Amino acid sequence: MKDFITYNIESILNQSEIYNTANKTLSDFTWRGGDSDSQGKYVSGRNPNDVHIKIWLGEDPVEMSVSYSLAWLEENRENRENKKNILLNLVEQKFIPLIGSIMEKRESH
Repeated sequence: MKDFITYNIESILNQSEIYNTANKTLSDFTWRGGDSDSQGKYVSGRNPNDVHIKIWLGEDPVEMSVSYSLAWLEENRENRENKKNILLNLVEQKFIPLIGSIMEKRESH
């Protein structure tokens, strides 16, 4: 699995609804909301393992990125991949369906 995944998500939820859903579903993340001059409103979170998630609501469709680049660096490759897959399944199977549907998924380094 790559270290950076981007999703285009069809969603009708607003910033507050996405923030509340993220806070409940991915509760080990510390979440905050904000407003960017260039990309509009966003919700971002980071967990204790240094996985970062950003959700840009100013984009149409909503753009969400998950970065694993700094996560579990002390782990051997197999353990790191297993942990990334567990979180990826949680994001794709539990969180994203609550906020919308995946239109496109891209992976990169």
